Amino acid sequence: LYTTLFRSDGAGQTAAAAYQEFPRISCDEALTSEIGSPPKAKHQKFRYMVFPGRVGDVDAMEEYRTDPERNLPEQLNLRDLFMISSGFASTLMYFGPDQRRDSHFRDFGTQWIRNRKCHVLGFAQDPERARNVGEVRIGGKDATVYLQGLAWIDPQSFQTLRIMIWPLPSRMDLDLSSMNVTIDFYPVQPIGSKTVLWLPRYVKVRVLYRGTTVRNIHHYSNFKLFRVDSTVKP
Repeated sequence: LYTTLFRSDGAGQTAAAAYQEFPRISCDEALTSEIGSPPKAKHQKFRYMVFPGRVGDVDAMEEYRTDPERNLPEQLNLRDLFMISSGFASTLMYFGPDQRRDSHFRDFGTQWIRNRKCHVLGFAQDPERARNVGEVRIGGKDATVYLQGLAWIDPQSFQTLRIMIWPLPSRMDLDLSSMNVTIDFYPVQPIGSKTVLWLPRYVKVRVLYRGTTVRNIHHYSNFKLFRVDSTVKP
């Protein structure tokens, strides 16, 4: 129990410290959306933005996307995608001091990933306490989804290299047989910033819905400080 609390606290303190100094970030997002087997694929590119924010009374990240012409989110044409997925940077905050009481934790030992021997920490949100939860919209119906998962944590820096999440078995009425999200975090120094941040670079989302497999594969690159461009015209 002590080891589990120590590791979750170390990861949480690291995430909280990064959040306090987190700037507004933008990056390029290449999104491949696939459906079926063999998969039918569609490809799109976006500008993806991550801002520090709040969800209710807890720290979280606000995440937005625009198209390459910088049209606002409400103006995007997302009908070409089989599935829309977002909210990946916020998963680090599950270990933050103000959200740690929302989940139960368990130590799963160690495992090597990316040439590092990492601690594997399991977590499961408490439906009676969790405030920063997942949301799923299927067939025009919105549903709250409580999450569980695993985190791979570097034992020296307490940085989280990978998070894998899936729903608690509490909303099987959605015809959602399974949903798995794998988020790989890497150290990134955005252009215009002197600070190195740990941000998602590769994300895989896999959903099995009514016997059909749907996948989203996200690749993030060209990180920079967010700024607003404006032009004054007569």
